[in-house]
Amino acid sequence: MNKIRKLNILPLLFLPALAACVKPDNGNNSHTIVFWEQEDAQVAPYIDSVLSAFKKLPENSGIEIVRAHYQPEDLRQQFQAASLAGVAPDLIMSPSDTAGVYAVSGFIRPLDGLFDFSKYNKAVVDAVTLDGKSWGVPVSNGNHLLLFYNKKYSPLPPRTTDELFAFCRARVKGLGLDYCLAFDMGEPFWLMPWLGAYGGWPLDNKTPTLDTPAMRKAVGFYLDLKFNKKFVPMECDYNCMDSLFKEGKTAFIINGDWAISTYEKAFGKNLGVGRPPW
Repeated sequence: MNKIRKLNILPLLFLPALAACVKPDNGNNSHTIVFWEQEDAQVAPYIDSVLSAFKKLPENSGIEIVRAHYQPEDLRQQFQAASLAGVAPDLIMSPSDTAGVYAVSGFIRPLDGLFDFSKYNKAVVDAVTLDGKSWGVPVSNGNHLLLFYNKKYSPLPPRTTDELFAFCRARVKGLGLDYCLAFDMGEPFWLMPWLGAYGGWPLDNKTPTLDTPAMRKAVGFYLDLKFNKKFVPMECDYNCMDSLFKEGKTAFIINGDWAISTYEKAFGKNLGVGRPPW
């Protein structure tokens, strides 16, 4: 998700519930770890291979792992309900944006002193740090915003916003495009990189930092794109921007890495993928 410059990431985490990580099973010598996740189906074989390798280690003899899969929103709701009822799983694999809610609610435990967080990318650890404590173990680093472009209109991606704007002014009408660029301007996820580019960030620990020079500049940038330059649609949510790009009505779209396979099928060799402009 890097726009005019900062990467805004949602790492995937193992979040240990407040319950003990290993539960006795029926009073015998075996133990069971209950593990919930929300991964796509193609990731399941990899998760199973990791769990299988864990169980084969001599020191883990007798440990069983019960894995349950949920849809993203279902995982969040079910975990909160199970935590309130005192029957939460031992581990969940979740995007980092839920960690703060779980931590404040007392559903997960901090892991400082149990893991060496210096081995991980600092930005990923910062994403799950609250009140000076780390609340999850990073697993992957993704959900970056990218610039997708139709090579029929632009063979190369613009490297800077100046290059982007020059293209938009000179070529949009000549190419018969409705717009030059589309992205979800109503979703804060797409705002964060622009805000970071102006040196801002939305939170200082738990405190919103909304009335700042950086935020005013980022919002001004949005308004300029809409009302003055008219390079983007006036009102456009995710489905709108996605349709505009697929229908060839905009040359560029800013979307997440999750959309790569979809756009590959739609555009084939005409699909270009790059970094959002500086």
